[in-house]
Amino acid sequence: MATGFGTNVIFGFGEESTYGTPVASAKYLEIMEEAVKGEQSWISKPTLRSPSQNQRVQSKKSVAGNIKMNMGYEGFERLLKHALGSNATTGTGPYTHAVSLATALPTGLTLHISRDAAAVGVGSAFEYDGCQITKMTLTQSIEDLLMVDFEFVGQDFRNVNIDTPTYPTFYQIDWSQFSLTWNASAIAVRSFEVTLDNALADDRFNLGSRLRVGLGRSGPRKVSGKFEMEFDSLTMYADFRDQSTTAALQATWVNGLSGASAKALTVVIPKALIQAGEPSVSDAGPIVVSYEFEGFQDAAANDEIGIGVVNSLSAI
Repeated sequence: MATGFGTNVIFGFGEESTYGTPVASAKYLEIMEEAVKGEQSWISKPTLRSPSQNQRVQSKKSVAGNIKMNMGYEGFERLLKHALGSNATTGTGPYTHAVSLATALPTGLTLHISRDAAAVGVGSAFEYDGCQITKMTLTQSIEDLLMVDFEFVGQDFRNVNIDTPTYPTFYQIDWSQFSLTWNASAIAVRSFEVTLDNALADDRFNLGSRLRVGLGRSGPRKVSGKFEMEFDSLTMYADFRDQSTTAALQATWVNGLSGASAKALTVVIPKALIQAGEPSVSDAGPIVVSYEFEGFQDAAANDEIGIGVVNSLSAI
């Protein structure tokens, strides 16, 4: 046994057919940061007989936390399906994976996280079952790769033996490949972020078991985000000021290659509304405005958000 280091972390995941029944990992991805934790405690139930904590009960058992990754054009399709709900693959190479919203999310995921289990010892990897994606955030900054942050809620946790991972080839998505359109017109931005919040019902417990019985939704999902741009006209501000325009917002990343090597990622919000975006000044440099938006249902365009991935994978 030896000290574990963060340079030897493994993240894998498998799709469950029965909620909370663990499955082996089928996919592996390289990660930047993780904070997935098992949650449980003893809850004090003292009486008036004594000032001591002399009685107690076990809490609910749960899993919660997030994993951040540099996003690539291949390997993330299955997680995107679990974030939105559905996927359809078409094409003959390159292939197009159309990830769309569904009323119910897929059954669940089993997550495997090895925090340098090879050094710590046999049986020291971590397994989390019954996990669903409660929130997903995509962030693009200057001089950076596209970052994706998945937040999970799950049912149970345990220690297992370390997996032997097989990683996909990393085809990076970065800031030089990015473009953004608002109402079909290109706009130049300094940063872009979009979040899908699935509003999962995470407080579903019954008497007789400490384990969550399932998830589902506690309210309507929400698509929101923001982008920063230099203040050079009233065009964007007018949409906020007048509160009268819904517009299609489309973020696109393209690798610039052709044929079977072509790869792309597209995030479409068919009916976006600007919720905030008035300029302010704090120094002598260019005035920068942060526009905040929300996506609303557009039945003709398959609800609030859709994601398209073009790559060489025939199936996810």
